Amino acid sequence: MMPESIKAALLSGLIFPGLGQLVFLKRRARGCLFLLPTLAATFYLAYAISLTADSLLQQVDAGRMLNAQMVITAIAKSNSGGPLATMAILLLPLAWIGSILDALLFGEDHRLDPKKS
Repeated sequence: MMPESIKAALLSGLIFPGLGQLVFLKRRARGCLFLLPTLAATFYLAYAISLTADSLLQQVDAGRMLNAQMVITAIAKSNSGGPLATMAILLLPLAWIGSILDALLFGEDHRLDPKKS
């Protein structure tokens, strides 16, 4: 039988950060610590990308033919992301890695759990 911490790490690493803590380790606070910021960052990045895509689609609707250079210029000129998008981009891999490490190091079947010492 696979240890719960390994299952939690796999679920958090392969599906979504924090799910392993919620499903296998039954630690809601820790799961939400990874899950909620990752969800917020994902939705913000999707919103920022949709703003740029919308401006490009408006140009297509106006009858302009888009080439690669126009798309690159539109992306470079768009300030829909800014520093918040940079923070969101940095948050995603950090949350994924942190969630995996948290499940492995502080799972119920490991010695580093502060509750057991």
